[in-house]
Order: sequence, then C-alpha cells, then structure tokens
Amino acid sequence: MPSHHESKPPASMKAKPGTKLGLAAPIVALAFFFGWFAMNNAVGVPENRTFFVLGWLLAIALGLGAFVRGTRWYGGIAAALGIFIGTFLPMTVYISPQQVGAGAVQVGDTIPQFKAVDEFGEWFDSEALQGHHVLIKFFRAHW
Repeated sequence: MPSHHESKPPASMKAKPGTKLGLAAPIVALAFFFGWFAMNNAVGVPENRTFFVLGWLLAIALGLGAFVRGTRWYGGIAAALGIFIGTFLPMTVYISPQQVGAGAVQVGDTIPQFKAVDEFGEWFDSEALQGHHVLIKFFRAHW
C-alpha cells in the first residue's frame, strides 16, 4: 500500500493569522477618514466626535493585533498604514477642538464691518451689503 505523505508547506508559505487584521486596519481607518472628510466637505463637523475617534482607535487596534499575531509583509505594510491613519487623525482632532468663540455672529445679528480682498483681487467692504439679507458661511477644518 502506497504511503500517503501530506506535504507541509514551507514555513515561509504558512498563513500568518495577523495578515487579515493588518489588511482590515487601513480599510477601517480609510472608511472613517473618508466619512470624516465627507462631513467636513458638507460643513457638518460633528460636535461629538466619539464615533470617529473610536473608529480610528479600532484601526490602530487591528494594526497592532496584526503585528502581535504575526503577519505577512503586505499585511504588515497595511497594518502600519492603518496605525498611521488611525493615530494621525485623532491627534489632529484632539489638538484643535472646534469651539464657538465669545462674540460669534449669530443668526439675525448685524454683520460686523470688515474689508477684505475678494477672489478677483478687489477690495470688498461689508458696508455694501447694508440693507440686504446676507448668508455668510465661514468654514474652518478641524485642524
């Protein structure tokens, strides 16, 4: 009777359990990244950023888990990318919170007088708007 030997793959070909975690890390980080910037683009920076920060922390945990469990080279690169994105964005959110300053213009207030250069390089004076209803939209990113 012929002997059936199951050949084992070489150690370099064995599955590394952390590879899937490593590949998931940047996917999670980028999903929250694009969600965050989609909201910013719509001028909808959330007051409570916990959901996004938890998502980025999840990406960091997945990346670190990949290294702990062992990963193939491409899983390691993906894990490092997930860790970088997951660390960078919460840090920028943390160091520059969005706050409404004292004396901020509210709906219905009279606009303060100002002069500024417009997109054509011409001087604009807010007095030109006197007597008209005006919508002024200022936007500052989270950093």
